[in-house]
Amino acid sequence: MIGCKKPVSVIFRYFCLSATYMKRFIIVLVFILPSLSVMAQFVPGTGEDRIVVTPNIAPGKTIIKTSLLSPFDVKNVINLSLEYTITKHLSVEPEIGYMFNYFAGLYKIQPNDMNYQERFSLRYYIPENFFNGLYVGPVFSYASYNFQKGVYRNEYPAKPDSVTLDYSNPWQYREQDFGVYLVVGIQPVIKRHFVIDLNGGFGAEYQYFVTKFDPMLKNGAAVPAPTKNIVPLGILSLHFGYVF
Repeated sequence: MIGCKKPVSVIFRYFCLSATYMKRFIIVLVFILPSLSVMAQFVPGTGEDRIVVTPNIAPGKTIIKTSLLSPFDVKNVINLSLEYTITKHLSVEPEIGYMFNYFAGLYKIQPNDMNYQERFSLRYYIPENFFNGLYVGPVFSYASYNFQKGVYRNEYPAKPDSVTLDYSNPWQYREQDFGVYLVVGIQPVIKRHFVIDLNGGFGAEYQYFVTKFDPMLKNGAAVPAPTKNIVPLGILSLHFGYVF
């Protein structure tokens, strides 16, 4: 988790993430939401300066979206999603993502293992007399990823800056997360086809944490039993897409 070391205490982990989310929410509120709100107030029409297609007034539309950098996600994931508008107010969106990086303190992703994230969203778009593209709905998520823990080594004690992380015989872990969130978002359409999708909200996550290997254990000793926790967490994401 970027900016937070992987703590043993789940409670500490929650507060660490909460602080990270608060910083990101403040950045979004101050710099991004005002500009999106202005774009979202354009009235649909036929002129070149007006938005013609918006998800909440165009049933049967397909929107392909991605977030290559995932600037607001806790996990570094390349996401690909497909939103389909059922009616002018209701849509569904499945999403899948490949976790390409996970580095926090002593921990980093195991790239040779399968590390991925899935989400499924239901959206209700508010009638356009409020804002175009404003929506609310639940998000269901699942993530499975493997990571390892290294140790700091300094072969030259006289040079403190020569400390390196050693992963030659690391601790190995696997975590599975099941989450449910309620989000509020805004998705204006620009030039008829391009969308910017920003949403955020809060919910809870069930976390199943497994120690696969501990190099400090003596021969024959069993690894610690899996831990299970339910923690409150936030979600914040930014996607770019194209309307077909």
